[in-house]
Amino acid sequence: MPFTTVVGVDFRTLQQLKMSHVTWRKYAPELWARPLLIFYDHKVLSECELDFLEHPQLTTLPWPPDGCNYANQREKMLSGFVHVPPRFVTTRWWMKLDTDA
Repeated sequence: MPFTTVVGVDFRTLQQLKMSHVTWRKYAPELWARPLLIFYDHKVLSECELDFLEHPQLTTLPWPPDGCNYANQREKMLSGFVHVPPRFVTTRWWMKLDTDA
């Protein structure tokens, strides 16, 4: 069953992703065989900070859109999982994966 893995990344979780993606690639090859969509907090990260991923089906998206304000960082990133997949996932299914998984 085709699915897209969706991950949200900000300054706090970038280091976790740098460590965990190696594990995903080695022990969960089914994730690496499917599309990966990463939305990142463009106010604290630049897209080039995700260059280490080298995923064959990687899509990166800046988050949040300009003009959106959130009460805190947690709310901002969780909101991405509500707004990003419906607009950008092209497979029928998607799976949220945390950077510390």
